[in-house]
Amino acid sequence: MRNSRKVLLVSFLFLLMCAALALGLAETYVRSEYAFDEDLKLRRELAGEIDYICLGASHIQQAVIPSQLDESLGVNSYILADGWQNVYISKILFERELSRNPVKEVVLDVTCDTFNNSESNGGLERDLYVLPRFENDRERLSYIVDTFKPRKYKEIFITYTQRGAEYLMEKALGLNVKNVVYENKGFKDMDCKDMTYKKEEAARQHNSGQVDNNWEQEKLDCLSEIIQMCQDRNIKVTVVVTPVTQRKLWRLDGWDTFLSKLQDFCDQNHCMLLDFNLLKSRFELFPEDTAFSNQDHLCTSGAKTFTTVFCQMMQDIREGKDVSDQFFDSYKEVRENCIYAK
Repeated sequence: MRNSRKVLLVSFLFLLMCAALALGLAETYVRSEYAFDEDLKLRRELAGEIDYICLGASHIQQAVIPSQLDESLGVNSYILADGWQNVYISKILFERELSRNPVKEVVLDVTCDTFNNSESNGGLERDLYVLPRFENDRERLSYIVDTFKPRKYKEIFITYTQRGAEYLMEKALGLNVKNVVYENKGFKDMDCKDMTYKKEEAARQHNSGQVDNNWEQEKLDCLSEIIQMCQDRNIKVTVVVTPVTQRKLWRLDGWDTFLSKLQDFCDQNHCMLLDFNLLKSRFELFPEDTAFSNQDHLCTSGAKTFTTVFCQMMQDIREGKDVSDQFFDSYKEVRENCIYAK
């Protein structure tokens, strides 16, 4: 009897030690800068200084270069975005930065996928990456409870334990374990890739897909809440659609429905919409072979061009100039003028 109690006690202590070790590894990962786009320490360093925020997902993260923005517009900007950041995550992160920074202007990144269900493709991996970006364990636990089903808790814990061990191993080997470049202030460098369709491929792909215009009301409401937070503080809000490739515009049908719904949303929320897919000069400014990293995102050279164009347009708007003549009225016109229509 005494031996069995001793075995049970030793077993319990062993399991307790294993749990403590695993918890320590998980906490090490969360507090490191090993996670994808983990910028918490950087944002803490900049607290009290940021007055211009670009908020959204990977499209704006790879389109706007803060150093150019700061110099051209005389602001101190930050790109509060990453590859799987949906509107719910954006709201949590934005509320924190709004509470500790003198924000005067916000650019909201919207894509054809912002309000539909396609963002769920990130799934668990997206949520695992975003947790270290939250300010404290209370925010992380709240997000876990609100987002995950209890059966996922074990998977989260095991994954974080493994990544904590990987982080310590790479650090011990002297490898670079920081995945954020502080000087970029949220911007992400991307290599260029030729995205040009071959003639026969363009013919085959034309209207082969459909823009998903089945928008979720909860996501619309969440973005409206972000806009309302800004308007309550007299913060200027501009909704921006960054350029995608002509091949994507050519491949998918339903773009003008997207535009109509987005314009209605902006009108209802009393904010300006700038859709740079409609920019008349986009064909010369953002060529398929040198401006993009994939069909959805600009590469760094494309981002430099875009930031220059964006800053000039924002300056024109500040001066009360009408910029509407620089845009097509519809995606139909854009598609009629793209290289694949010739």
